[in-house]
Amino acid sequence: MKKILIIIFVFSSVFGFSQIKQIISKEKELELLTKEIMTEFWINSPLILQDKIVFFYRGTGNEKKVVVAGDFTEWKPLLLMEKKSTNMWQFIWEERLKAGEYRYKLLIDDIWTEDPQNTNFITDEYGEKVSYFVLSEDLIPKKANPIWIEKDIYEFKYYDGKARSVSLVGNFNNWNPYKNVLKFKGAGEFSVRIRLKPGLYAYGFVVDERWIPDPMNLKQYRDSIGNIVSVFYAGEKKFSKKR
Repeated sequence: MKKILIIIFVFSSVFGFSQIKQIISKEKELELLTKEIMTEFWINSPLILQDKIVFFYRGTGNEKKVVVAGDFTEWKPLLLMEKKSTNMWQFIWEERLKAGEYRYKLLIDDIWTEDPQNTNFITDEYGEKVSYFVLSEDLIPKKANPIWIEKDIYEFKYYDGKARSVSLVGNFNNWNPYKNVLKFKGAGEFSVRIRLKPGLYAYGFVVDERWIPDPMNLKQYRDSIGNIVSVFYAGEKKFSKKR
């Protein structure tokens, strides 16, 4: 009977430890990466968080340049990793990406290779390994407003559990509070999508007839009559994957 109990205890301990390793939060994984105490943990690259993707490479310390390139950059080696320490490199992706599968490789000192920190890969027609990751839902950075959706469409959001009406006004609609009225989505969220050409824009919200600068955009200035105006630049987006 004692042997059975010992076996059950050992099994449950091993199983429990396995479960603990599996349920480490993404935030904890990022903390482990930051503190470089990965020796006891395997963290799959890239680390997909709610509003960003963290690519990381653990090298030998002799690398001079590490770049990420994939179908989300049209395979152009444009994403230069930052050297965080002697052997840790990192790049943080904060552009919008639609849900789906994305393939990529690393360019380490001008030599293409799969991501050694990623256990997910396919073998292409040339017999080369290509790493990939999967987004189960759209990646939408939430650090700033407005949010780029696709092509030249942007979404503006405003959160207020007590607001009854919210309008978007700016130099793109002649500051007309009736042209772009935000729709109430529930839980205090209002949103509207508009089409904008590349350029610099000034805007704000009219909330229950009160002028409010965008609290989700810290790029602001005071106009000629004293109002605080939010500003942002709508640029051409190069890294959108059409699906």
